[in-house]
Amino acid sequence: MKKDGFVSLNLKKVTFVLGISSQLIQLVLIAHLKDS
Repeated sequence: MKKDGFVSLNLKKVTFVLGISSQLIQLVLIAHLKDS
């Protein structure tokens, strides 16, 4: 039970970080396109 909760917590962290990373990448790409 404890292990399952730990795994789900890690999955939430990973999806959260991936979501932020993808948003940052999009912002950087947009800024780069605007500059060039």
